[in-house]
Amino acid sequence: MRKRFYGVRHQTPSHRAHSSAAAPTAYQIVDGGGRVLTDPKVFTLFVGDWSGETVTSFDVVDNATAVICQSDYLAQARQYRNAGTSLAKIGSLVVSDPQAPVIPKVFANSDVEALLGYLIGQKLVPSDDAEILYLVFLPKGYQSAEQTGSGVILGEHNCFSSAKGKVVYGWIISFGDLDGDMSITATFAHELAEAVTDPELDAIAISGADPTQLVEIGDTCQGGHFQ
Repeated sequence: MRKRFYGVRHQTPSHRAHSSAAAPTAYQIVDGGGRVLTDPKVFTLFVGDWSGETVTSFDVVDNATAVICQSDYLAQARQYRNAGTSLAKIGSLVVSDPQAPVIPKVFANSDVEALLGYLIGQKLVPSDDAEILYLVFLPKGYQSAEQTGSGVILGEHNCFSSAKGKVVYGWIISFGDLDGDMSITATFAHELAEAVTDPELDAIAISGADPTQLVEIGDTCQGGHFQ
């Protein structure tokens, strides 16, 4: 699913999402024919006040993302039309421009998209490659407006249209942990794999893992039912 949840599953007609709960073993790969990112270029952005983060300071998180991008983490993704064949991290930005749109503590995807659109328009981030994946990190205290009930949305990937074409992005909220099921690095790795194989929500998905919806490869792998 395009969201990574802790403790719940959720779906609306326009997207896919993730739960930490174990999935059934029956599954089938569904290739919707949309594009995958064969040479993804990760650009990380840090928004908000990270001064209260001790374990997950933005420099520690940024270094951890670089290590993952330098590894062979996406090797298995290559079976999906060579997705993730050449993964690279191309830079990062701590957003400090006072004119930039502010992402509120309870935010919608449109808030993230407004910020990215501004940064692209001001040429504060690279935008000359269709395979750039922008990943926005938010410190503790932020919450998705789509979150309902007892579940926690840890992260999400999506895309939006711009003058330069489709912009692929994700956002990830810190819960102050670098290890464990809710860690910021686990969510980064999860959203990275799904954004590369299903960047516009019309490419690689899995059926049979959830009786009500398609899920993405990170969801079935998370439950240990798919490799």
